Amino acid sequence: MKHCWQENLSHWTQAKLDLLDLYARLLRAENVKINLVSRKDIDYLEERHILYSLAIAEAGLLKGVNSIADVGSGGGLPGIPLAIACSDSQFTVIDSIEKKVLALSRIIRELALSNVSVLKTRAEALNRKYEMVTGRAVCSLPDFIKLVGHLLTSSGMVTYLTGNPHPSERRVEGWDVQEIQIKTIFPRTAWLQDKFILIGRPKI
Repeated sequence: MKHCWQENLSHWTQAKLDLLDLYARLLRAENVKINLVSRKDIDYLEERHILYSLAIAEAGLLKGVNSIADVGSGGGLPGIPLAIACSDSQFTVIDSIEKKVLALSRIIRELALSNVSVLKTRAEALNRKYEMVTGRAVCSLPDFIKLVGHLLTSSGMVTYLTGNPHPSERRVEGWDVQEIQIKTIFPRTAWLQDKFILIGRPKI
């Protein structure tokens, strides 16, 4: 689906676009062996998963952010596309399932991404700090914040990819929550028109 890149990422270098293509091929190959991405969506991988993940970078949310954790990464989404987009930032992709972690390790090795590491653990067992924690389709935003809030630096933020959020997701006690409609970032991609980035920051 090269037209997906042409329509939305025409400002990217060819080298980065080639890495996205290679990632898509590797993820499809791994997905035959282990379910990393819903098989009903695999034909739409570029649009519904990779481009969707890249909304965080294209919204400018990674500017000045050096350390990012992708919790419940599965097939490396959104962490690996974001690592391709922002090679100066350091990413940790985290999953608790060994088969998924091994698949992620193979994908990262083939992509030769030096700014990505893999951890097999549960978020609640982790004792590290990151400037951003990101995820998608894990749970509601309030539940996600409960799961990962302890991983943030004092000035850190949570970025969460979701469908049209329920009003309860826009209110998290002790947190400022903002939202970005992804259609303002990728207006030509129909499937993303009702998708959002939720951004949570602890209140000071």
